[in-house]
Amino acid sequence: MSIAELMQTVQFVVDQQGQQTAVQMDIATWNALQRLIEDLEDMAEIAQAQQEQEETFAWETVLAEYQTLHGLKADVSP
Repeated sequence: MSIAELMQTVQFVVDQQGQQTAVQMDIATWNALQRLIEDLEDMAEIAQAQQEQEETFAWETVLAEYQTLHGLKADVSP
């Protein structure tokens, strides 16, 4: 659901002067809005991580080091 579609489904509560004071929305719209916000937050975190110049490690390297340090075979995959 797009932002425009979300905005078309909300209802406004108004005071005696006709000023909007609150917004009402159904649960489906609320859930869609939450997912949209979470997606936007994830995108911002990814963009920030891409700008940082920190060293990264290949998954295979991390897995091999874990197995060596703990003497275990890790049952995980990327």
